[in-house]
Amino acid sequence: MSLTAPIGLVLPASFPDGLFEVVKNRIVPSVRNPSPEIDNLCGAHNGVRFRLRACVEYSDEFVNCVRQVGGGPSMESRYRQERQLFGFFVSGIAALESFNFFIHFAAAHLKPEAFPIQTPDDIRAISRKATAEAFGKEFPGEALTVALNTLAKDSKLKEWLGVRNVLAHRAAPGRVVYASMGLASPVPAPDWKIDPAGPIKIDENLTPPRLQWLVGTLADLISATDPFTQTYFGDFISRRS
Repeated sequence: MSLTAPIGLVLPASFPDGLFEVVKNRIVPSVRNPSPEIDNLCGAHNGVRFRLRACVEYSDEFVNCVRQVGGGPSMESRYRQERQLFGFFVSGIAALESFNFFIHFAAAHLKPEAFPIQTPDDIRAISRKATAEAFGKEFPGEALTVALNTLAKDSKLKEWLGVRNVLAHRAAPGRVVYASMGLASPVPAPDWKIDPAGPIKIDENLTPPRLQWLVGTLADLISATDPFTQTYFGDFISRRS
């Protein structure tokens, strides 16, 4: 995937990093500094960018490894592939969760009762589902609300979550490796016995299209956050100037 570094961190060229920085900078002046709120807001902004970068690197490493040794390699090479897949799927969901944390803290400044952040229990309760529901009630019709609801219904997100949950909480799944048995036809790539999402082919096409979806999804969310911050935080900046 093509990478670029508009503000110092190399990220996918299709990720709107400059716009994401603009969005953050609209919000920051309205949040008390120093404070836990500003730390969480900026930390979530970093989280989106850092986890996405990690996701890109895990994908590149996995693709290179599969090209070199295939999908049914020795146990040592298989370990490397499992580490790369674990990092890829966990980092991808983490990027989306960090974005959700970011917008939750932004909305908390506007509607503190609807987006509670005052106690450790409040922080632990932040989730994509709860944030999307709160946006639906407090900011109906906003492009960001629509984008959050669209993501919640996306089948690709469901697959990501299914794979992440297996890898992070259950197992390193087995593989079905096929042999040629003397046939002239190409041998199918191994099947990754990942439940409930699987089987998924262990080949060089496993991570790139999923990474493309992740980058596109984050880009859509950030683009939808732009008018939201212009409406609710741009006026604050005007009053300060």
